[in-house]
Amino acid sequence: MIRAFNQDATVFDNNGNRIINALSCNVERVLNSECTAELRCSREYADILGIGSIVVIDVPEGAEPFRVYELTDTGRQLTVRCKHVFYQDADNCVVYGFNPLDEDKNPIEQHGTAAELATRINSVALAYWELQARPIPFHTVVAASATEIYSLKLEECTLREAYEKLAELIGANITYKGWTVTISVVDGEIAEPRIEYRKNIKGIEAVYDASEVCTRLIGVGENNVTLQSVYMDCTEIGLQKYGTVYTRIEHFDQDLQQGSEEEEEAFNARIRQKLHGQMVEYLREHHFPSASYSIDVAAAGLSLQNIEVGQRIHVSDERIGLEDGLFTVRATTFDAVRGVLTKIELGDARLRIRDIKGRLNNSLASRIVRLDRKTETEMTRIGARITSLDGSVESKQNRILEAPNGSLYTISVDNEGNLTTEEYFGGVPQP
Repeated sequence: MIRAFNQDATVFDNNGNRIINALSCNVERVLNSECTAELRCSREYADILGIGSIVVIDVPEGAEPFRVYELTDTGRQLTVRCKHVFYQDADNCVVYGFNPLDEDKNPIEQHGTAAELATRINSVALAYWELQARPIPFHTVVAASATEIYSLKLEECTLREAYEKLAELIGANITYKGWTVTISVVDGEIAEPRIEYRKNIKGIEAVYDASEVCTRLIGVGENNVTLQSVYMDCTEIGLQKYGTVYTRIEHFDQDLQQGSEEEEEAFNARIRQKLHGQMVEYLREHHFPSASYSIDVAAAGLSLQNIEVGQRIHVSDERIGLEDGLFTVRATTFDAVRGVLTKIELGDARLRIRDIKGRLNNSLASRIVRLDRKTETEMTRIGARITSLDGSVESKQNRILEAPNGSLYTISVDNEGNLTTEEYFGGVPQP
């Protein structure tokens, strides 16, 4: 069902101004991105559909409100384009004054749990809306650690950008219903359907990326400790080898402290034990290519009608030897007139948003571009400090971290070896 409401409506438990019998209506929803709708209807609805009007559309997630941002009147029919109210309104709401200023007028970084930071974001955003005499009921649900403390600094930005930065900081995904946004580090629930991809199957397009594949791993821990065997092969831990041998050297941080009376050999044994577990986990995540699937539901002959963005689906793929992988629903296209999903995009669950420490712990040292190319350095304490080959700690900004989503971050280390990161908007320097 599709219903039209006034632009200031916030409750949608009735039929609103009128039920719309649309000629067509397609809703596209992308995880951590926009949700848009396009509908075509006769001109009889011209008096109730205008820029800013709200259209409530029944989708798999429930009845969701969209705000009209573009309207085309051909004289015979209307074409209406809308954005979900959360994104449309959050893009028009400015977060200002999140960080108070010190006596030198420098912003003071805010500290707190994810929920506390979200509450502060809403408070300064709502204050702005109240000044405009347009109260919007934004509400945030945070599914994250209730004790871990984060640090956040926000310059003037939109409410949407603020939510996205908080989600990236804690390694979460964003979902929303109406004006309620959920920022959750919990993986989506597993949906019932199981997809089997094989050669010559119709309606499914697969894209593979073997750039991160590792079937033989040389792990280096603290004190440059390695396994006694030096490397670990994925077949040694019961994993199927993909294609030829893919060897990688990765550094891992064990975050262990040597006891005052502990012998070096005993300490290295503890490092080696933890390193072994880290290498096993790494191989489990990287022993086969990452993959994504675009599914034309009707052409593939699949029953995938109660699927929501953020959920996970079991996939087997004989081409890459994947017997049972979990893939996240990254995007859906829903035909609201027929009430059916027409297209689903699946992404590798390993590629979900993670925080900076998580990316470093997954060893993105190979993605770090040196600003100071005269000094050969390596990151030996991932996520803790940058150490040069001679063991000294550099106290200058000398790295750029490229995150999996393409975002860039500068890495700074002070004289005590403490590492901080900030988002970087410049280009990557050329050698």
